[in-house]
Amino acid sequence: MLNNDAMIVRLSISQWTARKFDKAATAKVAADYSVDSTAGRYNKVLIAKEAIQSITQATSAARTFHYINTLPWDDGGGRILPAANFLTYSKEMRKLKEQFEKAIRDFIGNYDAYRTEASKKLGKMFNPADYPGTQEIAAKFKFGTDIEPIPSSGDFRVTLQDSDANKIKKELEARVTERVAEATRDLYVRLNDVLGKFAEKLADKGAVFRDSLVENIVDLVNLLPKLNVGNDAKLDSLCKETKKKLCALEPESLRCEDGTRSTAVKDAQAILNKMSAYMAK
Repeated sequence: MLNNDAMIVRLSISQWTARKFDKAATAKVAADYSVDSTAGRYNKVLIAKEAIQSITQATSAARTFHYINTLPWDDGGGRILPAANFLTYSKEMRKLKEQFEKAIRDFIGNYDAYRTEASKKLGKMFNPADYPGTQEIAAKFKFGTDIEPIPSSGDFRVTLQDSDANKIKKELEARVTERVAEATRDLYVRLNDVLGKFAEKLADKGAVFRDSLVENIVDLVNLLPKLNVGNDAKLDSLCKETKKKLCALEPESLRCEDGTRSTAVKDAQAILNKMSAYMAK
């Protein structure tokens, strides 16, 4: 059962935008250009972009890792985290949270200097009231993950008529089945995308490519088995074939040896063709 092999994880990250709507500046621009005040809004940049860049990068890295290592579940931000990938996910997410928190500490430590610099850049638009105190600023940055079990029809305990209860249980089971199918399709799409880029790039003999063209395939086929919560045998077979035929390739050989490059394109395309047949069903 899925609820024994996976869980739902939600990543929650919030941060101070360092921007503020300036009503007076908006009104002046509207008056100067003779337009309605609703034609545009003037938002002040309270702190230089470079000052919060490390926080933004840490946020982006965490979100990217989260989405790569989980699968779609619902529209509320919940993602499927397979038990097989739990340790890897948890270990890396702890590191990413530490990076996020360090970036915040560094920012708070230089907050007064950033505010002074902003006063010079903003000139008459500078307003001290736009800048919260350091404690209030620190509270605007949050990073957390919430984990909950995947719902099971066996956990349904509401007292209803047997017919109604059975109907709801069946609907819940159907929902889980549908979510697993969507998650599995997501894995096919990932493999299709990375192999498609690989084949397209190598088919162009004049194209320049980085080592990551092969490295991305290696990383993905090592990750997909951990995310295969539906135990899809066809996907497992595609990963094994990809690993055997493409993952051992040396980027330099693909650049210098036309035969190796041509064979790699044919192998990648053959795998893509198989996948296309599976995804069409």
